[in-house]
Amino acid sequence: MFKDESFSGSNINRPGYKKMMEYLTGHKGVVKSVVVSKMDRAHNNQLNLLQFIKVKLAELNMDFVSITESFDTSTMIG
Repeated sequence: MFKDESFSGSNINRPGYKKMMEYLTGHKGVVKSVVVSKMDRAHNNQLNLLQFIKVKLAELNMDFVSITESFDTSTMIG
C-alpha cells in the first residue's frame, strides 16, 4: 500500500506515488491491477488519470480498479 498524506493528487512528485511507480515497474508481469479507494487518490486531474491508465498501466499490462466508483479496466464494461 502506498500513501501520500498531505500531498495533492494533482502532483505526481509525491513520495508514495513515486514509490508506487517504481514498484509497479519492477513487478511487471507479477502485479495485475492497481486498486484505489477513489480515482482521485491516484490523480486529481482527469487527463492525468486517463494518461496514467491508458499509457503507463497499458505499458505494464496492468488494470486499474476504483472500489467506490465501480471503475474496473479489467472488465468489458469497466
